[in-house]
Amino acid sequence: MTHWREWIVPGIVVVLVLTLLAALVSSGRIENDLTARAGAAVVDDHGWAQVSVAGRDVTLSGMAPSEAARAGAAAMIDDVPGVRRVRNEASLPPVIEPFVFAARKGADGIALAGHVPTAELAADLVAAAETANPGIAVMDETALGRGAPEGFDAIARFGVLQLVNMTDGEVTLTDADYAIVGTAADPAAYEDELARLDAELPAGANLAVADIAPPAADPFDFVIAKRADGGLRLGGHVSSRQLRAALSGRAGSVAGDGSVEIALDIASNPPEGFEAFADAALQAVTALEEGAIQLSGRSVSVSGVVADEARRAAVEDAIATSAGEMFEIDFALAVPAPADADAPGDADAQADTGNPDAEGGEDAAPAPQDRSE
Repeated sequence: MTHWREWIVPGIVVVLVLTLLAALVSSGRIENDLTARAGAAVVDDHGWAQVSVAGRDVTLSGMAPSEAARAGAAAMIDDVPGVRRVRNEASLPPVIEPFVFAARKGADGIALAGHVPTAELAADLVAAAETANPGIAVMDETALGRGAPEGFDAIARFGVLQLVNMTDGEVTLTDADYAIVGTAADPAAYEDELARLDAELPAGANLAVADIAPPAADPFDFVIAKRADGGLRLGGHVSSRQLRAALSGRAGSVAGDGSVEIALDIASNPPEGFEAFADAALQAVTALEEGAIQLSGRSVSVSGVVADEARRAAVEDAIATSAGEMFEIDFALAVPAPADADAPGDADAQADTGNPDAEGGEDAAPAPQDRSE
């Protein structure tokens, strides 16, 4: 009878071990299932969230962008069937005042610095910069922070994309104040980015600084040409949009009924005294019958036709006065000969070509005979 212990005790141990193993396997399956379902519940709206499961208890961790996001993620996990309890250990980034974000473009590439509200946004900004600037290195030096202004995501993306058309520059967002400083890649980019600031700056942004410089022109050239019908063409470069507008307005006034064509790009390196020269050239060109006043670097050429010597002298004096010693000037102005200057030559030509009416010609008609006798 005592031998029953020899077989029943080992049997009990085996049963206990198998039961424990079954419980562990079942628990592991439950934990894996809850981990998958809890993670799926938050992945779309809360990419920052991390979940771990012990039994049927879920721990939420990661850095939430806001208290609302932290509570929202916990509530979504709590709604997952099978979850008994949610331990919310998610942290929050520090509050940043003022909230500053910057994007810089230089010879080494583009660097994003300052603060962003989420890691997802930082990744999106890097991707946008890489897509828009193929072949240029993009470095993410941002940190997470709370306190971003309303509309921050759209404003930051707008700034990163403005750097596409810059050879170098920096966009800074300080709370809602937007600032851009740098040099445009070409004249079209200069016009485009200034226009975008006027028309496309996202809602919520306050334009604090817009210091976009036009590119340099090599050479810096400028021309005012007058056609025989009185029309004017202004081409080449000017130093500012304000000067272009002023010259365009004055050209319309002096052209009268003639058409005016404006083809002026903005460039950053006008020669000294350019604005005074451009204004004088526009006034002087009105004295031409037709012709052009051209500038290339520091060389000026004045060519065309003037009605008389007085007007030629007036044009040359006006250009020489405005240019002073800053420009080298070449004048090539023609004055038509008077209309009656060719009259003697015409008579000689008639005699030389055998005009029967011309005196002394080979075929001249004989003199009429005197029949009075």
